[in-house]
Amino acid sequence: MVGIAFMIFSNYYKAVHVTQKDHLYLIRLKNNVTFLNKFTLREQLRRLPEGADVIIDIRSASFIDHDIRETIEQFEVSAPGRNIQVEVRRNKTYSS
Repeated sequence: MVGIAFMIFSNYYKAVHVTQKDHLYLIRLKNNVTFLNKFTLREQLRRLPEGADVIIDIRSASFIDHDIRETIEQFEVSAPGRNIQVEVRRNKTYSS
């Protein structure tokens, strides 16, 4: 039970990583990105300022839950309304 809890805890915090330099934001999704990370990802996307340039890099993720894919796709659609330029770097196995 402790091992399972540790695994969930470590994957939860390592899955979404944000780096910022000036108006450029890099959001990297790593490891297994599950529905448990949906709130964190949505909150990071919500906090992005108007006029930001955003790269969402999902190439290092070994698993991306459907909820996360949906969140990314919704952000791609809504970002221009906030004057946010977004680029999603996908791997070959990701299909949108």
